[in-house]
Amino acid sequence: MSDISIERLAEKIYNEKTREYFKEVQSSYFNGNFRSAVVVLYSVVIFDLLYKMRDLRDIYNDEGAKKILVEFEEKQKQNPKDSKWESDLYTNIHQRTKFLSNGELANIKSLHEHRHLSAHPALSHDIELYMPNKDVARAHIRNMLEGVLTKPPIFSKNIFVNLIKDISENASKLPPNDLKRYVNDKYFRNLSDPIINDIFKQLWKFVFVKKGANIDKNREINFKVLKIIIQQNKYKILNYIRHNQVYFSTVPTNNDLLFSQLVKFLCEYPDFYEAFDESAKILTRNKIRSNREYRIRCNFLHEKIADYRKEAEKAIFPLVSKSEGRYEFDKIVKDYIQFLKGNGENFNGIAIKYFRFSSSYNEADRRFRTFIEPYLGNFTNMELTNIVEKWRANSEIEGRERAEADFNLVKSEFVKREIPLPDNSKTKAS
Repeated sequence: MSDISIERLAEKIYNEKTREYFKEVQSSYFNGNFRSAVVVLYSVVIFDLLYKMRDLRDIYNDEGAKKILVEFEEKQKQNPKDSKWESDLYTNIHQRTKFLSNGELANIKSLHEHRHLSAHPALSHDIELYMPNKDVARAHIRNMLEGVLTKPPIFSKNIFVNLIKDISENASKLPPNDLKRYVNDKYFRNLSDPIINDIFKQLWKFVFVKKGANIDKNREINFKVLKIIIQQNKYKILNYIRHNQVYFSTVPTNNDLLFSQLVKFLCEYPDFYEAFDESAKILTRNKIRSNREYRIRCNFLHEKIADYRKEAEKAIFPLVSKSEGRYEFDKIVKDYIQFLKGNGENFNGIAIKYFRFSSSYNEADRRFRTFIEPYLGNFTNMELTNIVEKWRANSEIEGRERAEADFNLVKSEFVKREIPLPDNSKTKAS
């Protein structure tokens, strides 16, 4: 007899000793000894819970686990033959940590009841031992594997504290791909929805609401972990926000750093703006409308791309001073163009117009490399001619050191297409 699902789950048992003890459960089950499987399984679960409380105490300095162990070690000393402490143990673990959900507690109680019936004769007319069938034994085994044995001890009420401390200390050692694997393997594997929601809720405050030197230092790594949770649980998290809108209605309008972080997030995950309550939407919307850069970034405020383009391009042009041509503004426009490109929108006119308004040699160098050179093959013949005309009209583009080399790139596109350069071009390379 074999059961692939049980065998695979057994390989994931967290504690090495538990894994060894569980082999007796497997042997009993696969040989058809279902009563023995249930009796031994219950003992393995109690052992595993105790060991996990010890790990929480010794490795993670968990106060709740410390108190549970002190209390139950004392109970055992006082009355070593009384097994009532076992049911008190898993009940207290459920009440004082988040290791066991309501459903998992109910499953352990059911296992305990069947174990009691299997191990002790019923004082009825026929006096007999309870004999669980294969389906009952298999259900208990699956429930204990999934709900207890394969879960690491970190799944306590202090998981969030341990998580942020851990990633803060190891941030420099964890590139993005490694960070995702690390937190999934150590923390998020087999995590229940309530605990995921609780971690997300607390991370949200650390990323978008709270301030402080240590919080600021770790904001970016916390932001990455927040996004990992969303990537794997997006629709559940959205639903959680919709049902807890009051908690998520705090908008940091008086702190540009925090609000900028929120805008960055909403641009990447626009569905979350729709999950906010109306008061949060109003505060967010009004803050964005008062800031030129936010108006360019915030596509999530508009149902139609045409409306977003109109608002964003009103914010980009005109460029009325050199300070508005700074490198940071170039990055914002680049992101806007990438958004248009990603949504199949034509962005050639914006790229050319933005290049035309270069107000220094360095700016012209940078904008040519960013907004013109990568897209030379995409411009129409008329647009290429327009680039040459704008080149000629702007001395900051025409007079720089790189003008000739850059213009030769444009010229090569004319040659490739076998079309003539504009006759009135006054560029050095013409």
